[in-house]
Amino acid sequence: MSKKTHTKLRTSREVIYQIIWDERLHTHEYSIEYEERFSGMREIPVVDFEPDGEIPWHRIWRIKQGGTIVWDRKARIDRIGQSQHNTPTHSTKSVTKPPKRRGSTKTKQHTPAHQAPFLPQPTYQFDPIHKQWQPLSSTESRTSIPAPSSLRIVSFNVLMDPEACYHTPTRQLHLFNTLKEAQADIIALQEVTPTFLQTLLTQEWVRGQYYCSDEPEGTQLTPYGQIILSRYPVAFERQESNSPKRILCGEWHTKEGAIEIAVVHLTSNRAKQPAKKRYLQLDHLLEELERHSDVKTRIILGDFNIMSEQSDPDSIERFMLEGYEDVWHTLHPKDSGETFDPTRNALAKQTSTTGQKARYDRIYVNSEAYHPHTCTRLGMAPIPHKEKLYLSDHYGLLCQIEASTETSTSFSEIPPTLKTAVALIPPESVWEPIQALRAQYDRRFTRWMPHITVFFQFVPEEHFDDIALALQQLLEETGPFEIMFKEFRSFQHAKQHTIWLHPEIHPPDRLKDFHAALLKIFPQCKERIAGREEWHPHLSIGQVSASKAPAVLRALQQSWQPIHCTIDTLSLIRREKDAPASVHTQLPLQPTPSGHSSKHQVVKLPQTLQEVLQQHTLYTTEDTSKQTLLAQTHACVASWNEQHTSTPLQAYSIGSTGLQVALPQSDVDVLLCCSKLTKPKEVFQAIGSALRGHTQELVERSVVDAQIPVYKAYFEGTTLDIQLAHLPQQWRETAPESWRTLDITALTPSQRLMVQSLMD
Repeated sequence: MSKKTHTKLRTSREVIYQIIWDERLHTHEYSIEYEERFSGMREIPVVDFEPDGEIPWHRIWRIKQGGTIVWDRKARIDRIGQSQHNTPTHSTKSVTKPPKRRGSTKTKQHTPAHQAPFLPQPTYQFDPIHKQWQPLSSTESRTSIPAPSSLRIVSFNVLMDPEACYHTPTRQLHLFNTLKEAQADIIALQEVTPTFLQTLLTQEWVRGQYYCSDEPEGTQLTPYGQIILSRYPVAFERQESNSPKRILCGEWHTKEGAIEIAVVHLTSNRAKQPAKKRYLQLDHLLEELERHSDVKTRIILGDFNIMSEQSDPDSIERFMLEGYEDVWHTLHPKDSGETFDPTRNALAKQTSTTGQKARYDRIYVNSEAYHPHTCTRLGMAPIPHKEKLYLSDHYGLLCQIEASTETSTSFSEIPPTLKTAVALIPPESVWEPIQALRAQYDRRFTRWMPHITVFFQFVPEEHFDDIALALQQLLEETGPFEIMFKEFRSFQHAKQHTIWLHPEIHPPDRLKDFHAALLKIFPQCKERIAGREEWHPHLSIGQVSASKAPAVLRALQQSWQPIHCTIDTLSLIRREKDAPASVHTQLPLQPTPSGHSSKHQVVKLPQTLQEVLQQHTLYTTEDTSKQTLLAQTHACVASWNEQHTSTPLQAYSIGSTGLQVALPQSDVDVLLCCSKLTKPKEVFQAIGSALRGHTQELVERSVVDAQIPVYKAYFEGTTLDIQLAHLPQQWRETAPESWRTLDITALTPSQRLMVQSLMD
């Protein structure tokens, strides 16, 4: 049974931003209660609070209006606005219009547009009795529905026309017909003006079938913006920003879990450093979406303004690491799928600054419940009898996603995911010369170990146990591979070459035969193999420009000493967000004495931590010093690392204890660095469970939705304070006091903020 959506509490950031920006609220009436690390609870006026300043968001526990508590993290109270947790008692409960920005404030001036918060927006439905669009109540917009067996989704940039030079009345008529014929469950439109929306909402097919994210006056479209039409009740949030390209989110509540959609219109290439700005916008959005733990399906769609994978590599990689599928690329791996084509579309030619074709419009899906089924483009032909007039300068997208079956009778029916992969990994004894070259030619070499990719995307890891048994006979019949790496080759792309080592094996086709056998079992995994008909086994070294490739290949070949090795396992890989790829399961390529595949499985951290903490007792007698307690904490982590070398945790003593200047009342502070392989809540629950087994007096508290998740335990006069930091491998393996020597630009924006707060 999925978690009920009404248990979600708005964050302190959202509530405080509403107090600061909402013209209906008087900021000077409000105060914040926060936890000061050494002196306990403190209170300051909201007008004196500096967002993202010295007081971390996760230390804010209550917000008051006068002497009345209007928001309480622990009690899960939110009386400001239309909270879903409690019946609204605040004076703003009758307001149905979305809040508008007030005049300039100091806080607003220092908040970049891409960091603007998301605030609730009304949902509108046409009332046939009163003949007008009216807002739904918060309860109505969050009505739970059965999960649809499929969803048809449209995304279309409809081209605003402020100067009436793009034949908008004619285009609108045919555009409305196209949208109607699509029979979509969800329609997401960009560049919608109030005039366009007013006309759209007069259409009978819209009035009779859809909810809308805005009223006919288009109060949120200044001078244009994004809207969503939905067949199902939906709760909306919109980014509170002056930009017309602010992001719009909709959340559908189903009995099987929530479905969340974000409509984007990212910074265009006319801006300075557009790729960087788009990355920051997406980074903020992804962090916002992650905050909703009950969501089973996330869809991000719209006009990304991304020319190609090469123009925005960081954004594309971020999507992949977060587990999002590019629907068009998944279903049409060999079709570039441009949605903006100045060479063919006269409107695109008018609005283009470069004359280049691009796949600006995209749909990304991250789902446990749905997989992409179809995706087509809309509006690719001119309007009838108007040879040069198209519906818009962009083509639209129509995609259908289907519910995934949990009880597949065949592995081939399981939709693949980018969160897993399959690879052949050389033994670590031969890594050194390979890694030296990868470090020189691949700036992302730390994300992967040296490997030969078998499947770049694979089935979800919950099926790995069944796969191990099903593949046992094939793997035993195949046996280990004796491989020689002695020749460098390259794949040619538009402006660069990928350099790789050729795995030489006898007979030559043995690797390809093995891959073909696996492909018969997992045919759905073929689509992502580098866009080629034939699989080319290779060990990637890095990338060089096309002009330098011949010279680099010659130099590498002349200085290279051939490497011989035996690969005797097939590795099932897991990838989690910003963390490096790690081995989840190793399947032996040879018979095992027990007759079963041996597995080296990534630990289920809660169970292991509990066992370790019970082995190395954290609870000690009153005579035990803080240094002893700290040493035992490190011993717990060391014991865990001995058992699971592929996913080590790094523990560091910090604060006064780490500096050996602790006073009797000082905390025992521990920083636990790890990759994103588990959720903070699970880690803290395991620690608390272990500690409760040793004392009746334990008082504990954890904050899992903070930038730096924190666990705190009080017992026998001692405070254990553990902070959890998800960081890349190099940072995890470097003591915090030496972090200033590392390249902070290699971190994501959210990681930089976290590291800076820890260093400060």
